[in-house]
Parts: sequence; C-alpha cells; structure tokens
Amino acid sequence: MEQIVPFVQKLINSWINDFWLLMPKNAWSFLQVTLSSVKEVYVHILRKWWWLYGTLIISYLFSWQIISNIRSAFPFMESKFPPFTETVLVIIVSIIMANFYAVFSFFAFIPLFIVFLNVCCSERLKSYQSYLSYLNYCFYAYGFLLSILLVVLQIGLIQLHMRSKFIKPIVEYLLLSSNSLLDAMLINPVIFFTLSPFVIFSLFFYLDSDGSMSELMQSAYRAGKMLLFHYPFLFLCSRILDIVLITVQRGFTKMFLAVIHEGLMAQKLGTITMLYVTFPFIICFFNQFFKKKVDEQFNLYFPNNNA
Repeated sequence: MEQIVPFVQKLINSWINDFWLLMPKNAWSFLQVTLSSVKEVYVHILRKWWWLYGTLIISYLFSWQIISNIRSAFPFMESKFPPFTETVLVIIVSIIMANFYAVFSFFAFIPLFIVFLNVCCSERLKSYQSYLSYLNYCFYAYGFLLSILLVVLQIGLIQLHMRSKFIKPIVEYLLLSSNSLLDAMLINPVIFFTLSPFVIFSLFFYLDSDGSMSELMQSAYRAGKMLLFHYPFLFLCSRILDIVLITVQRGFTKMFLAVIHEGLMAQKLGTITMLYVTFPFIICFFNQFFKKKVDEQFNLYFPNNNA
C-alpha cells in the first residue's frame, strides 16, 4: 500500500502534465518542430528510397486479396460445427493464413522501417551500407510486430466466425490503433499495427539499443510503461488520428474514383496514398512526444542508468 499511493500520484501527475501540450503556445511550438522533421524525412526518402515503395504497393494489393478471399478459400467457415471443432478449424485457418501474411507483410514493413530509421537515426545514415547495419533490428522488430499481428489475427478470425467482441477493445483501448480502419479492413495488418503508439514507442526504444532480442523485450516493456503513464493524452491523439486517417482516405478514394470509375480499386489506391502522405507525419509526431517524455522522465524508463 505504501508503494501504491506514490505510484498512483505519479501516474495522475503525468496524465495532467501531458495536457499542457494542448495549450496554444506549446501546441504551436510542438507542431513546428514536428513539421520540420517531417520535411527532412520526406526529402531523404524521396531522394533515396522512392523505388522501394513499389514493394509496399505490391504487398498491400496481395494482402488485400488474401483478406477478401478468406471465406471463399475456406468454405467450411460458412458451415456450422460444434464449438470445439469450430475453434480448432479456425486455429488451423489462422496458421495457414499466417504464412501468407508473414511473406507479404514483410515487404510492407521494410519501407515503414526505413521511415523509422530516418526519424530516429538520420545522422548515422550516410549511405545504403549504413542502412544494412540495421538489418538485424529490422528482422527482430518485424518478428515482434508479427507476433502482435498473429495474436490479434487469431482473435480476429475467431470473431469472424464466432462473432466474439474481443478484438475491438484490444485494438481501440490497448493498442490505440485506428478502429475505423480495422472495421473497413482497408489496410495491410502489419501497416495497421505500426500505427499503434505502443508499437511506435517500442521501435523508438529499440532503435536506441544494441539491437539484441533482450533489448527488444526491454523496449516493449518501456513502451508499455510510456503508454500507461501517458494514456489519456495518447488515447485522445489516437481518436483524432482515427478521424484524420479515415477523412484523408475517403478524400483520396473520391479523387481516384473520379478517374478510374472502379470503386474497389479506387479504395485501395486511396488507402495507399493516405499511408504515403500521413505515415511520416505520424512517426515524427510521436517521436517528438517520445523524446520530450524520455528527457522529462528518464529515470522512469531507465531506472538503472545513472547517466
């Protein structure tokens, strides 16, 4: 009890202090720094990596096709089985589908990881060879992200067939990802979960480590702690982000629909374009918040470090 009271006080004070960022002067200063960072990231990526984003398009289109054909590929999912048999079949389907996602979503993750590198490690990225030094970070981070995806995908497939309601609270209130995009199934799952503050903070901590598996687990722990100590503010940001992403996606969809006159393809292109436009801003925004809070609460996230 003696330890609980100071912890709760510290938690509440952290929640209250976050909302000082919403004061006009603070918000404007924060936005200026974020936009400057976004500009630098866009310039660097467009100069060096414009060709790589073709892999994102290919991966997205393939994974979209996989998602849309789950029921047709597995007709038994429309049938009625005893609960135990039904659950076993759904688990088998999720394992099979995981192999498709593991291949196609990796290509989607690479361009996103490059955005993370340019936000967190830009001063170390002098050549293509310097990017290769982060290859082990990429594989470990992808494995971590894929493990989150597979757990939620498992729940999602159970929901698809058994109408369970577990997935939305996990996505909306724990991972703080865009629930509207989940409802619409508009987005490659790996890309979808990179929009979660928990995943973003985990990768920020991880890219500042030695790149080992143990550091990845430590990074996830620190990210969970950051999510807890700043939950109300991050929840508000995620709800605003939810609205912005859907609004931008619908705007691009209408634009493409006026050109190609094919609804599904226009929706796909609208979502891809929305990701290109918004993802660097999202990462830069959370990176500015991340750096500010680590500076202010260093001992909270690195209690054993006396630096």
